[in-house]
Amino acid sequence: MRGRRDDGILPNVERIVPSGAALENISFQDTCVIKKLNNLKLSCSPGPDKIPAVLLIKLKNQLASPLAIMFNLIFKSGNLPDEWKIGIVKPLFKKGSSSDASNYRPISLTCIICKIFESIVKDHILSFLSKFNCISRDQHGFLKGHSTITNLLECFNDWSTSLDQKAGVGVLYMDFAKAFDVVSIPKLLLKLEKFGIGGLVLSCITSFLTGRSQRVKLGSVFSESLHLVSGVPQGSVLGPFLFILYINDLPNVVDVDLQSKLFADDLKLYNKPAYCPDKTRT
Repeated sequence: MRGRRDDGILPNVERIVPSGAALENISFQDTCVIKKLNNLKLSCSPGPDKIPAVLLIKLKNQLASPLAIMFNLIFKSGNLPDEWKIGIVKPLFKKGSSSDASNYRPISLTCIICKIFESIVKDHILSFLSKFNCISRDQHGFLKGHSTITNLLECFNDWSTSLDQKAGVGVLYMDFAKAFDVVSIPKLLLKLEKFGIGGLVLSCITSFLTGRSQRVKLGSVFSESLHLVSGVPQGSVLGPFLFILYINDLPNVVDVDLQSKLFADDLKLYNKPAYCPDKTRT
């Protein structure tokens, strides 16, 4: 999706981490790279650079050190390679008539080596934010130890408690249309600064989010490239994680009598039971 242009109005966002706390630098070590290579799946499709997962897996011991050196050089430059910012969109047939475009789900393919770079950056950001319990405990998407199961278990516990107290439960389900595609990049970068993310880390994320393009591949034929003006990259590692940081303060604007539960952009709102758990992730 092309997305939409930003309105240029930046919100008034308070600093989330303590004053003086910041994540500005990351060191890419051989051990981290080989750990990520060990976690690669053979089924992972190659991106625009056409480097397959099987090559990286088979030569992981030989490639770990050169990749770490390359990642450090890219990070110190603050700019990601242009090829890392290209997405190839392939239509995946779901069901129904194959002649109906709405029966296809778009899959975005990006460079596997870039995903390894992103994964290491994500780990450092998550570790930094976890020190200050910054991520809302109502969010269950794209976080280790959290899933749709933990989301439903917490909801079921709250609903059961309300029913035990002979109180009715009203639930509102919300799904934001094209949520990943319409994220405002300037607003996201501002929020990242308030999370204490700066220096070269912020420069690399800025490069990662801007100057992106995508094109559709059908068989062996490609469409024309389309420049993206908003959104977080789908088919990436950092994209979904940056999205949950973008909407991290959403539970804070919910009425105090309501409880929220999130899984990425899927939101449930319901009346609280007698107790109200702290919204700070432990």
